[in-house]
Amino acid sequence: MTTTTCERDWYQSDAGLRTRIETHRLYSRVKEPWADWLLSLNEWRGDERVLDVGCGSGALLLPVAQRVPHGLAVGLDYSQAMVERCQAEARAQGIRLGLTRGTALALPFPAATFDVVMANHMLYHVPDIPAALAEAHRVLKPDGLFIAATNGANTMPQIDQVHQAAYARLGLPAPDDYAGHRISTRFNLDSGRAPIEAVFGQVSVVRHADAFDFPTAEPFLRYYATLATLTPDDSALAERLLAAVRDEVEAVIAERGMFTVDKPSGAFVARK
Repeated sequence: MTTTTCERDWYQSDAGLRTRIETHRLYSRVKEPWADWLLSLNEWRGDERVLDVGCGSGALLLPVAQRVPHGLAVGLDYSQAMVERCQAEARAQGIRLGLTRGTALALPFPAATFDVVMANHMLYHVPDIPAALAEAHRVLKPDGLFIAATNGANTMPQIDQVHQAAYARLGLPAPDDYAGHRISTRFNLDSGRAPIEAVFGQVSVVRHADAFDFPTAEPFLRYYATLATLTPDDSALAERLLAAVRDEVEAVIAERGMFTVDKPSGAFVARK
């Protein structure tokens, strides 16, 4: 299975993912849970067969399963750690799921298996996006629904700003591989329509405006530290970088009372 760096490195453990999910839950300006908003884009009958590609620890898959008590919710993830975490969460909540390890580039299901296929903030990690879209199309039933959530084209610019400013404060050039959010340029609300239309035809875009509001630097720093390529391998330099980022964020909070990070996102919705 071909993987991206993020598939190999970000998701070998669910610790960083849990921190990011918790940050979204606690510090998002919009208080409606993301899964509730995303799942509101479909009118659920309750008997659908649903595939969540890149299900992670189940943040979307578990709410899906609750909406299809007479159907089946199936999750697939490349990371065995994610699959095991999702299994544990499902057992703890008494939720029935189908789970498997696999890749979006070769879904291990027959054609026309699912009523709904969902890809939640994951297609920008896939090395061959058109191939993954073709696989999603293949496993959908006729008239099946495809929902692909992703970031806006300019998501979280304030993180990039403090990242660059912190390196400048240290007298160092900032690295170009700011993968925490620049990776989403591969598939975002602006760039993603064309490849989906090439496979599915007519596609609609639903946008979701939101932001983080951090009253102190600590929760922001916890989130920042989970972004894989932001902190250097040199532990001493990493410590200096985090201190410089703290200084940048605390300066903003002292001036404005809050450190705000804009995070526009949304979803593509398409029919087979």
